[in-house]
Amino acid sequence: MKRPQPASPEPDVSMSELAQLPPRGSVAIAVRCANRLAPFFRLPDDFEDREACQSIYDAALARATNYARGGADDGERLRELTEAAYQMAELTAEITEYASYAVAHAVQAVGFAREVDGDAAAQKLMQLVASTFGACRVLIQRGRSLGTEAGVAAIRGDLEALKDIPVAAGVDPSATGPLGDYWPEGKPLGF
Repeated sequence: MKRPQPASPEPDVSMSELAQLPPRGSVAIAVRCANRLAPFFRLPDDFEDREACQSIYDAALARATNYARGGADDGERLRELTEAAYQMAELTAEITEYASYAVAHAVQAVGFAREVDGDAAAQKLMQLVASTFGACRVLIQRGRSLGTEAGVAAIRGDLEALKDIPVAAGVDPSATGPLGDYWPEGKPLGF
């Protein structure tokens, strides 16, 4: 007699799924992952580089959000901001339980999204997908460390919603935008 098998968890989000998104849709997914992880970006008052790290985090998230919404981005100082965001993520990784990396991936995605139609478009598209995938992985792994697959479900909900929304010109990635609440099934325990 066969024992019933436990229900398998929802499959992870794949890079091939993310490759189907328009560039601003990819950035929107990365921004939504970063926003879901925002409660974990809390730096202690005595953290040596607290103000600088918070400033970089805020600037990177604002730039990625603006681009996802359809804002123009001339690329000015984007590389410096991306490098600073990854340095900030490295400094704050343990304290923020790696949430800072989602923001770094999101702002990096802006750089690649801007270049998807230019020279080396295929390479830039894969780099964009990898950046978005990185933000997704941070969210998924954080959820799993808390015993939930809510991160996967939330990203899958975003991907499904993007099928019905024209995003080429931009999409508001906030919880009040067309993609809806960050946690449609309710905020998971620990977030």
